[in-house]
Amino acid sequence: MDGVLNGDEDFIPPGFTEQVSTHPIGIKKIHLLREILEKTGAKIVISSTWRHGWSIEQFEAVFSVFSWGFDRKIIGKTPSKVSATRGQEIGMWIRDNNFTGNFIILDDDSDMAPYIDHLVQTNEEIGLTAEDAQKAIDMLNKERW
Repeated sequence: MDGVLNGDEDFIPPGFTEQVSTHPIGIKKIHLLREILEKTGAKIVISSTWRHGWSIEQFEAVFSVFSWGFDRKIIGKTPSKVSATRGQEIGMWIRDNNFTGNFIILDDDSDMAPYIDHLVQTNEEIGLTAEDAQKAIDMLNKERW
């Protein structure tokens, strides 16, 4: 979420809704994420640190407040293991859910080993860009890479 769906002045103002009052989200970033989902048929698994305090239903509620079309697109959250890297937590979710499809990771951090080749790394100060979104679409639409 941080560094992907926010990062510039394109924020939903703090206090706009109770759910996002302390976590501004960029409207343009949401549109780019929705474009990725629409052009690829992808679903979302939350690996953000926001997953620690939010349920899937809370994520969906925040997005639905703005009619962003994310209902039933968030299918899970990675487990939280203190000694694991983000990549290892993603691997745990993949294993625990018997996932065999193509996937990408949208994040501003790089601790995604052993899945670094699946990473579309955003700039933490800018967040998701049109170029990042196109890279994600291209990666997801390839059969295997």
